[in-house]
Amino acid sequence: EAEQVGKRKIITTFYPLKLVIEEIVGDAFEVENLISQNIDPHIYEPKPSVISKLYAADQLVFYGHDLEPWAEDIIKEHN
Repeated sequence: EAEQVGKRKIITTFYPLKLVIEEIVGDAFEVENLISQNIDPHIYEPKPSVISKLYAADQLVFYGHDLEPWAEDIIKEHN
């Protein structure tokens, strides 16, 4: 999927969340999904290259600590 020039980027952690966010923001943002559908978000561990991608995004949307405990840790480290 090619990056859309001039659009701010939102990264979601799993596909159903991506669909919801796309409905909300329409074409105003580029929405990218992080975890493929065949990977369990509970046990996912992002690689350093993925963490860099998250830091470069304008927004990270995730469900919460119970589903993606790693996401809050990354946010705390970045702030």
